[in-house]
Amino acid sequence: MAPSLALGITIFGTDQAIHPARLAREAEERGFHSFYVPEHTHIPTSRLSPPPTGEAELAEEYKRTLDPFIALAAAVAGPGAPFDYRSGFDWRILAGIALIVAGVVGLVVWQRSRGLGTATDSPEMQRDLLIDQIAALDDEFEAGSIDEVNYTAKRARLKERLLKLM
Repeated sequence: MAPSLALGITIFGTDQAIHPARLAREAEERGFHSFYVPEHTHIPTSRLSPPPTGEAELAEEYKRTLDPFIALAAAVAGPGAPFDYRSGFDWRILAGIALIVAGVVGLVVWQRSRGLGTATDSPEMQRDLLIDQIAALDDEFEAGSIDEVNYTAKRARLKERLLKLM
């Protein structure tokens, strides 16, 4: 028996196009195998350089492109879901959460670049973590999950790191 050909459907979705959930449902009813959305969501709308299309202005649909993760989530959930991009969900909440996460990540990166550590960087915490790793390695060896050569080498490396902290 010859293998069947699985066809998918794609859409350059905007907030003015068919809802992703409706299109996905329609495509599935017609036997399509998959549903795709483009991944180019971060197209600068300011025009410091001309668009790659050669036109003087960026076409309106590029300014209205749906984020692929939102579009796919909406396709799975269907119209009226809490994160339906047309439901009036206040995306400022999500943007606020993203800013908080970015701030925390930035703070950690800044601390590390300045040589400031976290609680897990203290010698006591490192020692406790190494002791736990050695104990877990011993358990693996006793259970037969690791051969003796690898066990001996890994244990020696961990023990050497532990001795440097003492």
